Amino acid sequence: MQTPTYDNFQVAPNTLPQTRFSAQEMSDPGAGIMQQAKVSMALGQHYGEQALQQMMAANQSVADQKWVEVENYRLQLQQEYEQERGLNALNREGGLSLADEYNNKLNQFIADQAESLNNRAQVEMFAQRVGPTQADFSDGVTKHMMAEGRKFQEETLKGRMDVTVSGAIVAPTEQAFATAITRLEGNIGDIAAHEGWPPEKAQMELRAKVGEIVSQRANRLMDMNSYDEAKSMVAQYAPMMDGKTALDLQARIAKFQMDEEDEQLGRALAEAYQKGGMVDLGGGGGGGAGKAGGGNVRTYTTQGGGSFRKMGGSRSWRNNNPGNIEYGDFARRYGAIGTDGRFAIFPDEATGQRARAALIFNGDKYRNLTLTQAIERYAPSSENHTTAYQRRVLAAVGGANLPMHKYSPAQQQAILRTMQDVEGWKVGRIEGTAGMAVSVQAGGGQAAPRQNRMVRIPGGDMAAIERQIDQLPPGRRESVRRSFRDRVSMIERGENDLIQKTNRNALDAIASGATVQDLPAEVKTILGPSRLQALDDYRDKLMRGEQNKMEEAAKPIYYDFLYHPEKLTGMSEEQIINLAPTIGMDKANNLLERKRRQERDGDSSAPKVEADVLRWTMKQLNIPTGDNVSAEDLQKRGWLMDNIMQANRDFYSNHKRYMTSGELREFVTNTLLDNYVSEYLVDGVFWDSVEQERVPALIASPQQRGRMRYEQYGAPPRTPLSRQLSEQEKATVRRTEALTRASKL
Repeated sequence: MQTPTYDNFQVAPNTLPQTRFSAQEMSDPGAGIMQQAKVSMALGQHYGEQALQQMMAANQSVADQKWVEVENYRLQLQQEYEQERGLNALNREGGLSLADEYNNKLNQFIADQAESLNNRAQVEMFAQRVGPTQADFSDGVTKHMMAEGRKFQEETLKGRMDVTVSGAIVAPTEQAFATAITRLEGNIGDIAAHEGWPPEKAQMELRAKVGEIVSQRANRLMDMNSYDEAKSMVAQYAPMMDGKTALDLQARIAKFQMDEEDEQLGRALAEAYQKGGMVDLGGGGGGGAGKAGGGNVRTYTTQGGGSFRKMGGSRSWRNNNPGNIEYGDFARRYGAIGTDGRFAIFPDEATGQRARAALIFNGDKYRNLTLTQAIERYAPSSENHTTAYQRRVLAAVGGANLPMHKYSPAQQQAILRTMQDVEGWKVGRIEGTAGMAVSVQAGGGQAAPRQNRMVRIPGGDMAAIERQIDQLPPGRRESVRRSFRDRVSMIERGENDLIQKTNRNALDAIASGATVQDLPAEVKTILGPSRLQALDDYRDKLMRGEQNKMEEAAKPIYYDFLYHPEKLTGMSEEQIINLAPTIGMDKANNLLERKRRQERDGDSSAPKVEADVLRWTMKQLNIPTGDNVSAEDLQKRGWLMDNIMQANRDFYSNHKRYMTSGELREFVTNTLLDNYVSEYLVDGVFWDSVEQERVPALIASPQQRGRMRYEQYGAPPRTPLSRQLSEQEKATVRRTEALTRASKL
């Protein structure tokens, strides 16, 4: 739009947008939308782009409303100055012309509107709107808007790249992942153009981002045990990553896969040790770290840093190895750059052809053999139909069965072509521009078939297990042996321990919102129908919000079994587990463990000793032991039992044995009674019972009795405990009086 001045502002056109603005609060809309954008970024590319578009639209709306205010003010000024058109424009206050005064007012209003905006995006959008309207911005506002606009553009570009990275990591398919990588290249290209990066820096940034994405995606695939897919992905995108990052990632995947295989083999050996049976020892190490691996994809890197892929076709074609020469010193001497686990991979087909010709026509093992003898050595009958192979190659040279080094160049080419056909050479598909390769990665598609090696392990034969482990590669022996021993140790701890552990894990899952139907099949098999039903009942109680009620109702039942452990001996384990819906799974498991200890250790078992000491302690404290006792007496009994059991567990942690009856009584005398007095009097937990029984009944050791520690407490004051006092006032009076008496000790 033309800039209004003293001479032309009367005819300046009105450029208000032909848009209906809805009611929009003039505050920053970015807060909620930015949060939405961050969440959407984590969900993937599509939703992230939507959130960015939504955020930009909201900011544009705010900027447009400010622009409308500028246009309205400009029209208002225009009307005012039209009325003064006839005045002497040169005789104004401060010596300003009418046009200068008009422009200054409009400039100031625009600056005020710009400062009232909420973020850089709105300022940049506002600047684009008002730029054509008022070209004579003050320098400060112009520079500020240019800087803010640049920052906004930079953050927008980086935000889009972050969305792309997040989407690539969680891409559901290989095609979606490849699309995200392509988009990432465009994102980095946009940032490079904006920042003025040299090509080297842009390439370095791309390699770093691809390395980050591939590493995180590989971690996700390994978590799902998709090691072959992770290998294929790394091999495919290695040319786009930093070389060290790619090698480190390949080594890490190979190590994790080998660790997983060692863990599984150790477990299989442990199961065979228990019951006997067949164990698959695999290929004795297979393709270890550093090998290119199998699969139907080869990704070659050329000298110039480019790459191409050979997919499908025959294995010999993918390897540039028409003779299927096995990897070794000869293959390396003739240019091999890798292996697929058995056969060599050459940098191009011509190199592979030269290697094959050198082997069969000039190699020490073949040059003096006749053609039929050479074929028999090259393709032994254990792996090939040797006779048919010999007939076809002989036919190619008219039946001339000569020593290999005596064939003419034309005959040599005929032999090579026929051998290539017999070996199953089949051309596949090439992606990219093929050339002389300097490195190769193999993988993708269906992996090379794994070699099985089944052995029979007699049950209980440790020597047979050790012999099989010693036949493994040295790097695997210790990890397999460790896995085997760990599994055997777990099995020998008994099936019941496994059931308890599985119970606890299932309980955690139920408490976290899972259902019994969600549990894995293996877990259901271990737990059995009755425990699954108990879990289902437990979940029902949780869903109804009755867990607290269940805990309260469970205490009398649970503590009764602790106080009378002999009741457990008359119950089956199934009956104890069936208590879980009533007392909770943890308490049922605890009772089950205590039953087993009693059956194993008899009267010297920890549950029996704890119950005897509990009864002795209650007798010392004049606490009733019958069935019809008060709730407070039950509370006391539970408090004492909890402390006795906890002390015994702590003692076991330090000494690897439980306390004897005498040691437990000594703990009660020296420690627990003091704590009971603190709970009894100072904290007022059991205050109401003080009126029914005298504190001197708390008889401890003779030394404590000699010091008269307990007798001096006396009876509690009755006057301060007026029924008219509030509960808070009662508690304050009790604590004050108790502390006063305690200070006299």
